[in-house]
Amino acid sequence: MKHLHAILAFFCLTAPALADVSVSFPIDGAALMSPFTLQATAGACQSQPLTTMAYSIDSGHDTLVKASAIAVQLSAGSGAHNLHVKSWGANGALCQQTVSINVLDRLPALPANVAATANIQNMTGWTGVHDAATSGTSTGTTSLLSGAPLNGQARQFTFQYSNDGGHRFHISFPANTSATHFVYDTYLMVNKYCGNVLCGKLSNVELDMNQVLANRDVVIYGVQCDGWTGTWDYTVNEGTPTRSLSTWRHTNVACDPDKWTKDAWHHVQIAYSRDDGGIVTYESVSLDGVETPFSGAVGPSQFALNWGPVLLTNFQMDGEGAKGMQTMEMANTTVFAW
Repeated sequence: MKHLHAILAFFCLTAPALADVSVSFPIDGAALMSPFTLQATAGACQSQPLTTMAYSIDSGHDTLVKASAIAVQLSAGSGAHNLHVKSWGANGALCQQTVSINVLDRLPALPANVAATANIQNMTGWTGVHDAATSGTSTGTTSLLSGAPLNGQARQFTFQYSNDGGHRFHISFPANTSATHFVYDTYLMVNKYCGNVLCGKLSNVELDMNQVLANRDVVIYGVQCDGWTGTWDYTVNEGTPTRSLSTWRHTNVACDPDKWTKDAWHHVQIAYSRDDGGIVTYESVSLDGVETPFSGAVGPSQFALNWGPVLLTNFQMDGEGAKGMQTMEMANTTVFAW
């Protein structure tokens, strides 16, 4: 599976503003799956104060929104469509942005025996701990938010840190000891404000998955967006399963979470696979619909930990500086396995 866009294509780059209406998700010409997210904003329309926004697909009826922003999920049949977003000024001025999209059949390239664990962010039992591998200290909390635009719920993660501390949250979900291929699919939002103050600098976002095998060894699929080096990183075991030495390696793909647009959803998809000897191939990463293959990101990642059967995901945030606070949100988190 070398081309993730053929499996889970989703384009959500920022489109240029037109006539006082801006559509950020999806970009014009996007190939995506249904349901998909629409995110748009509007200001004054032809210098008139904004009163109402609306959206529609093709020649369908307008859905009115009494706000300056739209964040909804829409459904459409496969094929070409035109997505219309409108706004009206106080004196009747009309502004409009039209985006052309191509809706694909859902999951066209995944095999018939794929198993999907969806909405992992909604599961109860998320637990947070300070990551002792970071230099400082941290404390954190997590809770579900109601009314989130993506599938109705999102999970918020908040942590306070000192001296570049990091905080790791984790949850277990049903085991799959035989799967050898995975796609980790999630939406993330970096919040600009933490309470009434600007959030601290976010230096790292880590998205791991641990798979317990039938012999109770654990394969760790570790991936992080590393702001310190500006790259996506992956983890390998440079020792042996019984005498392990976990190490991060940098890839050819650029990433810095502090540069992600704040208060906007970002779609992250990571593809990886393993062989029977615990050698993991990190295949590609897609950020906001732009897929980039990893070059030579292969290595052993099996650890003799004697865990019970489970799949587990870690979500970690690291701060930068003497002290600070950071808040992120997670939605529509799904792990596909086969």
